[in-house]
Amino acid sequence: RIGNRGLSGGEKKRLAFASELLRDPPILFVDEPTSGLDSFAAQSVILVLQELVSRGHAVMCTIHQPSSDTFNMFNKLLLLAEGQTAYLGPLEGALMNFEEHGYPCPNNYNPADHYINVLAIKPSEEEESKERVKTFTSAYAEKEKVLELDKPPKLDERAVSLPDEIRRLNQYHREPVWRQFTTITWRSWLNTVRDPLVMLLNLAQAFFVGIMVGLVFLQVQNDPIAERVQNIVGAIFIILVENSFVAALTVAQIFPSYYPLFIREDDNRMYKRWIYIVSDTLANFPIQILFPFIYIVLTYFLVGFQTDADKFFIAACILILVVFAGQSVGYCISVASPNVPVAITLVTPIVIPFMLFAGLFLNSDSTPPYFIWMEKISWFKWAFDAYMINEWKDLKNLTVCPGPTGGVCPRGICFEHGIEVLNSYGTGTTSGDLGADFGIMIGLVVGYRVLAYFILLFRLWLRERKR
Repeated sequence: RIGNRGLSGGEKKRLAFASELLRDPPILFVDEPTSGLDSFAAQSVILVLQELVSRGHAVMCTIHQPSSDTFNMFNKLLLLAEGQTAYLGPLEGALMNFEEHGYPCPNNYNPADHYINVLAIKPSEEEESKERVKTFTSAYAEKEKVLELDKPPKLDERAVSLPDEIRRLNQYHREPVWRQFTTITWRSWLNTVRDPLVMLLNLAQAFFVGIMVGLVFLQVQNDPIAERVQNIVGAIFIILVENSFVAALTVAQIFPSYYPLFIREDDNRMYKRWIYIVSDTLANFPIQILFPFIYIVLTYFLVGFQTDADKFFIAACILILVVFAGQSVGYCISVASPNVPVAITLVTPIVIPFMLFAGLFLNSDSTPPYFIWMEKISWFKWAFDAYMINEWKDLKNLTVCPGPTGGVCPRGICFEHGIEVLNSYGTGTTSGDLGADFGIMIGLVVGYRVLAYFILLFRLWLRERKR
């Protein structure tokens, strides 16, 4: 869709030509470009083809029931009947050719309709029609034997050999990489901003879900220490899970919808394949930052996390990385899925195993050895670890625990310092500090995007093998 009103039929045809011309092809094959268009739109399309011819392009076009005005805009005409050539030559020469065979075109009659009527095989006159067609095809065959229609060009040493020309045409678009990159990035950005309904829905989701999570865990820092720890940890986990699933689900639906367009552009070698992944990532970068930031602004202060400015901005950065990671996994699912329903179905069984290793359900020290690798590539683990360090590491004197002489903590749980909370969940000890958690999450974001690119290459390789 271009703009808010969309495109008319003629505009879509002209846009299709423009897309094909990005590679400046020397020959353009056009199949029935005027089908479904009114006479004015059909003429506007043919005018575009005439302009291409004037610029040095060769255009071969099949046309369906053209009007007389549209038909007269062509330079040369090829008529086929029964799989053989009945006429090939200048447009004006066809009238004389048919007249010579005893089939003159009536006055005020569309020549295109006349040629079709003469060369058509009519069920009620099948034998007579075939004889008539044979007259035209035999005459053309005899003429072809006499005339030297195709003289091979003389090639000098500077001439380009056919294999070299084929290799040149098979190369990617001759525009420099930076031009390819900026063009596709700009197109991806326009696709994003020209769908305001989706943006509004994402904004509403960030706003209302953030408010709801904040109200459910409202000011839990005032709870007794045992409840406070449970509620804070629960809020952290819900924030990570909700944003990860939304990010993965949103991105997983994108590529299956754009796959036909991508395949057409890839077949035409309009741009390098990696440019699609990178440009789409950068085009959505502002949105990927804005929505999680709105979400964390609402939930952070409602829940009652630490109010220090540095703690808040660290939490915001962690959530943004979580969204990036969820989207990266969504890209992997998206490029591997044949359609949107399959992509949506795959999100849950792929994301949930990563969620299990966050550190809430299963202590990191209790992870089975055969699942250590999955724990290491789970962005939930490193994000949960970073959030816990950010919230608990510097807190001291949370409560007064009973000494050897007696006393009872609420629910039998006692945390005197924040570091004890980290130790109880097995967090803050694997990576050692926030910097390591951030570095690993950034590595996972990049790694999953690279994996999406290789999945795309594999899918294209399978497609080429089936041809």
